[in-house]
Amino acid sequence: MENILRYNHKKDIFLFSGLFVLTVISVYYFPPALNKVFFLLLLVLCWFSKKNYFWLTLFIILISGPLRLFEDYSGQAIHRIPAYDMIGKYGLSFNDLFLILFFIKAKVKGIGNKLLLHNNYMILLALIVFLYICSFVYGFSGDNFIFYSRGLLFYTLFYSVPRLIRNEDIMFIFAIFIAVTLLSFSNQILAVITGFDLADTITGTNEIEQLIVDVKYKRILGSVLAQFFTFIFGLVMYSMTKSPIKKRYLLLIIMISYLSIFMTGTRGWIIAFSAVIIFYMLFLETQRSKALISITIYLMLMLSITSFLPQIENLLGSNVERVATIKKIAQGDLTAGGTLSRLTTKLPRLFEGIKQNPILGWGFSDTFRYHSNGHVGWANQILQMGMAGLLLFIIFWVNFWKFNVNLGKSFSLENPFKTSIAALNAGLLCLFIIHSTSRTMFNISMHHPMLVLVIMYFIFSDMWAKIGIETEKNHKENIC
Repeated sequence: MENILRYNHKKDIFLFSGLFVLTVISVYYFPPALNKVFFLLLLVLCWFSKKNYFWLTLFIILISGPLRLFEDYSGQAIHRIPAYDMIGKYGLSFNDLFLILFFIKAKVKGIGNKLLLHNNYMILLALIVFLYICSFVYGFSGDNFIFYSRGLLFYTLFYSVPRLIRNEDIMFIFAIFIAVTLLSFSNQILAVITGFDLADTITGTNEIEQLIVDVKYKRILGSVLAQFFTFIFGLVMYSMTKSPIKKRYLLLIIMISYLSIFMTGTRGWIIAFSAVIIFYMLFLETQRSKALISITIYLMLMLSITSFLPQIENLLGSNVERVATIKKIAQGDLTAGGTLSRLTTKLPRLFEGIKQNPILGWGFSDTFRYHSNGHVGWANQILQMGMAGLLLFIIFWVNFWKFNVNLGKSFSLENPFKTSIAALNAGLLCLFIIHSTSRTMFNISMHHPMLVLVIMYFIFSDMWAKIGIETEKNHKENIC
């Protein structure tokens, strides 16, 4: 395993940190014309570089909007990830160009490598093609056609990543996710205690004061994509009998990512992370007593620290109250004390669209865009792909879950990945709960950061399984 998971990316992490800072400077301090040139230069470097994992990670981090940076994609924004006009008002953003370049590079320079669940993903590709054809029949405007077509570029990652990224390079990507999570968490703590927020300081806005002071339930946003991968793959590595990262450190970053999510006050994510911990402890952890003792020690330490920080204590208490509003739904208040409008105002509009075409859905049509809402997951999914498409997704989910369980069972007891492979399903459980409570996670067209999160979760899971298979193969060869 040491040869497969060699954690030797220290120089790359240092270079990545410098490039990230330079990217922030370019977006927020360079003149717009120079900013466009800078990002074109990044594409040129990406094409000639052999470190494809480095550029893929930069793309993922930029599109995730860490610490609320790089979030403004409106045409009126002066400081933004650049877009390049082609014909009139239509053009391509840096993200579009990166995905196209990465796809072409995979075709020209990539290796003939496929994902383990390649056939499973082909089912989704067939669904996308079918919905796209149906959309022409249902009717959609030119703007919608371009908008959704650009969104479909993200699915090229299923082809590009396995052909350009080595499985072991997932360790570099995971290290960057940890770094962003720690940076985000530190920023949250500073913002609550001192009022300083890095994004507000850089962008010249004052959104943190509105989040912490001017609302009933105080919230402080984080970097959700990085937090998700830090949390899930932290658990995946923690479940290994011999982890490439010390387990005490893994447990610490798992708890930090959980606490960071809790500070956001986002109920769906808090419930999802909590459910994953319960699932993990009940069905995957083989040394529950040891894990519970470690968790208790960390919790006592954190609670002791927060007792000296009344601002943090108040924020956490506020978010406990916010999560507790969910019980009001069971009592008949569908607005959860006035904090939830999706069940009373958004869901009826979705049902209107679903009733008109419940079997096939509305694809990418104007009808879908009119009725859709990204915060009502299951209804939004059925609105787009109908019950037929939902059935295909159920087959996809079942195949993914069974594959991980069966693969883990097939490994020998000496394979450190044995439990780790089954732990990948904790990520799917997390996405299910978020899809059910907070945000759509399984539509074909979604908010781009979440689309990247879901796509990369499945790709990273596939890469991790390949490392496990390679480890099993090496073990058997050594025995022979």
